[in-house]
Amino acid sequence: MASERLSERAWKQAIESTGLVLGVDDFAIKKGHTYNTGIHDLRGGTLLDILPGRKLEELRAYTRQYPGFLLLTPKAVVMDLARGYHTWISECFPNAIRIADRFHIHGYIIEAIQEVCKTVQGTLAPRAKAILKANHGLLHAQERALSAESKAKLDELLGYSDLLREVWTWKEEIINYHRCRWTNATAEGRHNRIKAFQRRHYFTRNRDHYKAGILVEYNRNRIPS
Repeated sequence: MASERLSERAWKQAIESTGLVLGVDDFAIKKGHTYNTGIHDLRGGTLLDILPGRKLEELRAYTRQYPGFLLLTPKAVVMDLARGYHTWISECFPNAIRIADRFHIHGYIIEAIQEVCKTVQGTLAPRAKAILKANHGLLHAQERALSAESKAKLDELLGYSDLLREVWTWKEEIINYHRCRWTNATAEGRHNRIKAFQRRHYFTRNRDHYKAGILVEYNRNRIPS
């Protein structure tokens, strides 16, 4: 089968790569209900596999079922902030740099700042509201450029929003983007094509046929014959 030949070549290319960068990203089969996880060779430009689900136990089950996944030796893995992904990748590839995808981070940061400056502000006591208004610029500043006093103020501001505090806990993964500048932009771009494929093959209930069709769709022009 064409899908099997393409898949074998894609995996061979990824396993032999000396600078492999993986992308791990989910996409919806049925929005809000059913999801798949795609594994992408970002440097090679191929889609390596599609996993059912995105929960940690589903990811671990995939590793048990397909131990060949552990033959990969990625330099880095790009993903969003889902803890299940980070736990799974740290278990499989402890030496790989885990990168929080900057497109997801940008959205989280904007959401967090809006949470503080609009929603939370309306619930604060007058003193806290005044502090936030006077120091909101600290939310955009680079931490290393802040004085000790400013860092203390920033810590106080972060205490006003669980969402901002959550983003701050991912600081290392955010910084890793600047150490290894890869994003999941390619993977995100494929999602619209996957959705189009799903619409065209709406009545394909056989998962093997569904998966094979997507792999052929995205790898046939990426793998040398």
